[in-house]
Amino acid sequence: MKRPAYFLLLLFFALVGCVSTPIETEEYSPSLWITQNSDGETALVWESDSSYYYTIYYRDGSSEWREMRSVNRIRGTGGTMRADDRVDPRKPIRRYRLHFEKLGG
Repeated sequence: MKRPAYFLLLLFFALVGCVSTPIETEEYSPSLWITQNSDGETALVWESDSSYYYTIYYRDGSSEWREMRSVNRIRGTGGTMRADDRVDPRKPIRRYRLHFEKLGG
């Protein structure tokens, strides 16, 4: 008696399948490449899209995130973009993050 019930349950899932709802996500997510030498010169590079604005934020040690003045809501070029920063090499290494927003959005 258990075998037909198991078979019917298996047949039900085979015919109905799983139902899922697609989740909308931000597909565009550029990577920020960072290099820093021993003199504190830092290069930040990313591939841009001309339909986005970009802002780079930095953080020293335990301070709050601040906008880099040189990369504050600049429009993408559709190519590789670069920003340079210079820090005191005796202080903790800065952390950086790239924020992007769609034009008109």
